[in-house]
Amino acid sequence: MSQPLFSVVIPCYNYAHTVGRAIESVLAQDGDDFEIVVVNDGSTDDSEPVIKYYSSRHPNLVHYEYQDNGGLAATRNRGIRLSKGRYLIFLDADDEMVDGALSRVRKHLDEEGDVDLLIGGHISVSDKGDEKIHHVKRLPHEPEQRFLAYLNKKISISNGATLMHRRIFNAIKYCEDLRNVEDIPVFAQVLALHDCRVIDTPIARICKHSDSLRYNTNIARDVGLRVVDVLFDRKILPSELFKYRRMYYAKRCLSLFRIFYLGGEREAAMHYYRRALKVAPRMLLEWSYLKKYIRLVLRSSFSH
Repeated sequence: MSQPLFSVVIPCYNYAHTVGRAIESVLAQDGDDFEIVVVNDGSTDDSEPVIKYYSSRHPNLVHYEYQDNGGLAATRNRGIRLSKGRYLIFLDADDEMVDGALSRVRKHLDEEGDVDLLIGGHISVSDKGDEKIHHVKRLPHEPEQRFLAYLNKKISISNGATLMHRRIFNAIKYCEDLRNVEDIPVFAQVLALHDCRVIDTPIARICKHSDSLRYNTNIARDVGLRVVDVLFDRKILPSELFKYRRMYYAKRCLSLFRIFYLGGEREAAMHYYRRALKVAPRMLLEWSYLKKYIRLVLRSSFSH
């Protein structure tokens, strides 16, 4: 292959027990126009021998790279640089592609033509093993409406079920300072700037974890509101989209409020709820957050 059509990039950090399954799910795909790039992000378990087993058996298909631990964003950026495919799929090491996924995507591209972002459906798998098919809704036609819909969580995107054209990354990169929300700015910026489509068929099985880094209070405290500045980068986004910055700032505050609320950190939770109200008082209408805040206030009153 002078250039594969697909590069499946698998970031791996301490997933020796599942990374083999992820690799095998890609090797089982039809066709000879794809490669697998596995980036080991400084794993301290047996991930390396597992990955090397597959790279030695399939040296022309499975490419292995080790790096010191740098986080998911750094791992994805490394995978982008190492890969050669026209389209990239970032498959987590505990997820897997469904049978026939690349065949269906290949057929879609043949019929509909080139695209920058192709969002597929996925099958979510809970900690208990329960499965649910998630279909993809039609995207708004206008880029600004797509951008706004994503900020309002009306568009759901899962990495393993999404294809991204290599040219996207000429200007957009994963911010390596964000340890748990690194994909949010990338998806928002791509939806605002690039040609996007959906393919309503499951592409991957995505494992959902109750202990996901997205709910880690230490990482949430470290990242804080920096994701807002990364997303609203004046070097990338057009100026007309900055009218949504205040709204997203408030929504990020509410997300942090929820994380700290669930983590039992009352003062931090109340701090971010008040910051949300300060920039967007209409957030009082968000009842699911308001009732949690009322509970915290009542607990604080009783404790005194």
